[in-house]
Amino acid sequence: MDNVRAEWSKELDEIGSSGDAGFLEKIILQFDKRNWEARQIESSVVLNFVEPEDRTHRLAAVREENERHMVVLTFPKTCRRLIDERKEMTQEELESFWQQLRNIADDAEHARTRGDVSEHAILGGIAVLTMEYSV
Repeated sequence: MDNVRAEWSKELDEIGSSGDAGFLEKIILQFDKRNWEARQIESSVVLNFVEPEDRTHRLAAVREENERHMVVLTFPKTCRRLIDERKEMTQEELESFWQQLRNIADDAEHARTRGDVSEHAILGGIAVLTMEYSV
């Protein structure tokens, strides 16, 4: 296995930071037994991949950006579900919803650079709040 990882590492060096580099790096790490830990759960042993700390730190900003992107993409569907269910939100749920909506609105300009259409999420949020407070 060490020989294969060495070949992949060489290939990774050659391709630099192209789109496939992250995928290849992850495969190399996953085929390194030092990046795995075994845990006992009831009567079974579970293996967990433990990402190296330097990779975690290096990718933190990218992962945060991806998370913001996913929130904008999924928020309209969440709003549709809330409207269809017509379930009254608790104070805590409402505050969390409001915070998510504010975060989307605050990030709207930057979201456009990612190709996101935050307006859909914002309008969905407004619709939910209108339904929540309509008499």
